[in-house]
Amino acid sequence: MTHLHFRAGCDKTGQVKQIGKSVKMKALFVVIPLLIIGGIALVVWYMVARQQAEAKYHAGLARSIEIGSDAFADNGDIPAEFSCEGEGISPPLRWSNLPEGTRSLVLLVTDEDLPSPGLNLFKIVHWVLYNIPSGVAELGSGVTGAELSELGIEVGPNWSREMRYYPPCPVSGRHRYVFRLYALDVDAIAPRTNDRKGVLSAMKDHVIAYDELNGFYAK
Repeated sequence: MTHLHFRAGCDKTGQVKQIGKSVKMKALFVVIPLLIIGGIALVVWYMVARQQAEAKYHAGLARSIEIGSDAFADNGDIPAEFSCEGEGISPPLRWSNLPEGTRSLVLLVTDEDLPSPGLNLFKIVHWVLYNIPSGVAELGSGVTGAELSELGIEVGPNWSREMRYYPPCPVSGRHRYVFRLYALDVDAIAPRTNDRKGVLSAMKDHVIAYDELNGFYAK
């Protein structure tokens, strides 16, 4: 009898443990997807908040400069020559109407439509130029690193960590590429890091005007 009672007790204990494991597994199947969804929602919220903050920042700047290109009109299509499907060289750029007190310039180029035009949460950095002398009024097509250096222009890394212009090369859809030019009231900035984030931080209190040129490209 004692032996039978012992076996019955063991069976009940085993059943309880099995039920406990089953409940834990079901809980994990519920909790893990919720954590993943919550994490994705948090990332989306953060990226949207960053974009809104940047849009607000630019809305507060005087937009008195004029930047353009002989290769494409504002909100026009960027020719394939300046993309990864062509020569991949930088387009010609020119600017004018710099405000009084401009001592240097910054040019930042980004793809605004990552991962896709319908879900533009991220930016891809294509070109970072800073400490552009105020006397420089244009950049020729396919300007080289050596030519930029001769002009006294500093080059920061693009998204692939290369110190050069990275041509448009969208995976899908028609992406918007923005060429933003900023006029600064200092001769030079010394960013802690020379990427887009570092340059934006270093110039934050010195921007007196800006303008942007929008171009679109699709493979």
